[in-house]
Amino acid sequence: MLEILLHPLEKKFRSSEEAFKLQLETVHTFANQCDVLKLEAPALPSEPLDIPAFEKRCTQITQEMKKHSGTKTTPWILLTRGTAYERFLLALQLAMKHGASGFAAGRAVWKEFAEFPTEEEQFKFIRTVARKRMEKLIEIVV
Repeated sequence: MLEILLHPLEKKFRSSEEAFKLQLETVHTFANQCDVLKLEAPALPSEPLDIPAFEKRCTQITQEMKKHSGTKTTPWILLTRGTAYERFLLALQLAMKHGASGFAAGRAVWKEFAEFPTEEEQFKFIRTVARKRMEKLIEIVV
C-alpha cells in the first residue's frame, strides 16, 4: 500500500483544482507501483466541498488507475487525514460512487477521544461514537 500525501504542500496550492493536478500526476506515476493506492480526498479541506468537482476528480482518479495499472486495476482508497467525520462521510460516499474501493480511517473516527477528562469517558466514546462511525463507514463500502 502506498500513501500519497499532499497536505504538507497545502499552503502552496491556491485551489483544490491546482492541488488535484499534482495528485493526478502522482496517480499516473504510481498506479502500477503498488497493490493499493491510499489517497487524500481530491479537495482542499480549507475549501467548501464542491460536490460536482469532487465527483469529477474521483472519476478521473479511477480512469487514471485503470489506464496505468496494467492488466489489473490497482484499487485506490480514501484516507481520512484528520478530516471532520461528517465531511469524510460525504467524501467517502462520493468517492465510492466514482471508483474508490474503500477507506483507511484514523482521526476522523476518534479524534475527540483526547478531549474527555477520564478514561471512563474516553472508553465510552470509543465504544459508542467511534464504533458507530466505523460501522457507518463500513456500511458505505460494503
